[in-house]
Amino acid sequence: MNAAGVNPNGQGTVLFLRQGFMLVRNFVAKGLTMKAGRQLVVWGNHRIFGHFDWNNVGFAFDGVTMRYNHKTFPVEVGWLTVAESNCRSNAGGCAAAPKANADGNILFVRIPSKIAGITFEPAFIVETGGAAAATGPHGGQAADQARYTTGLRAAMKKKMFDVTFEGYYQGGDISAGGAGGRNLDISAVALHIDGGVTLPVPMQPRLGLEFNYASGDGDGMACNAAPGTACNGTVNTFSQLFPTNHIHFGYIDRQSWQNMVHYQATIQMRPTKSSHFEVAGHIFRKAVSGDFWYGANQGVVGGIGQAAGVTTSKDVGKEIDVVYTLFFQGNQVGWQTGYGVFFAGDMIEQGTPGRGAPNQSWGYTQLWINF
Repeated sequence: MNAAGVNPNGQGTVLFLRQGFMLVRNFVAKGLTMKAGRQLVVWGNHRIFGHFDWNNVGFAFDGVTMRYNHKTFPVEVGWLTVAESNCRSNAGGCAAAPKANADGNILFVRIPSKIAGITFEPAFIVETGGAAAATGPHGGQAADQARYTTGLRAAMKKKMFDVTFEGYYQGGDISAGGAGGRNLDISAVALHIDGGVTLPVPMQPRLGLEFNYASGDGDGMACNAAPGTACNGTVNTFSQLFPTNHIHFGYIDRQSWQNMVHYQATIQMRPTKSSHFEVAGHIFRKAVSGDFWYGANQGVVGGIGQAAGVTTSKDVGKEIDVVYTLFFQGNQVGWQTGYGVFFAGDMIEQGTPGRGAPNQSWGYTQLWINF
């Protein structure tokens, strides 16, 4: 029911289908499950693949995925496709140069396992395709790319303490023909680590600290303005693929896991068995000043000194969030309300001369029902 060429994640449809798949257990061999059709893909903490349900239209993929349920080392493989214009039609719109607009193909292998109480989720992902384009920011879903992502997530919880690590390396190339086209190698990394302690007292308060890093490109802005002449031949901006960023880098959605350094401190508690309260503080910085500031949708945050050399500070800003969630009707219904304040940093002040730093306040309330 989609119009020709319409992104399956988009809204330009007669009838939108979020999920519609065939599930076959014991396919060909015992323990092998196949899922074919439109489906959600969610890994770990949603940092690489997530459903992105916070958006009106979240991420969904057409393809085939399979899982072999080995007792110690289950194996997941899959082929997925999605129109790479998702940055516009799926995640809120990009303010800068074009993203790819043709179907991209994704192949992956993942081995989620648990050894000695530690969860390991190594993965290898290949993302290819997309229409050629001479310009476009380095991050997000780049045009005409062959991007290889390898890494893992590891998580452990022992009594009061919990630790999670997630890290990835990306290689490959971005090639676009035509006048001013670019032919660039990809070399990018991203790291995450968080830890917390849950105190054995009433309301079970958890105190947590978190650090995130994702590489940027020192000539990212210049390359976007003049591809093929200002580029140094290597793209160092990490691409976060298809995440649910809303749950990671502040509820105001001002940051993605691209060209960033992020520090976070949280306190979480349960006032009652059916409620949850959280206060989080964030510090956001660029990894390199010569690359863009990328919002939660992986698009360039527009209007803040996009031209190369306009801003030299890496200080993006700080954010404080307060969120309360209440579950009832046997956890089938949830109500959540939150409020956040974003304090603009020196980078934003440099990019908005004469106007002062545009701080933001944002609040929301929502009700969801599980069927």
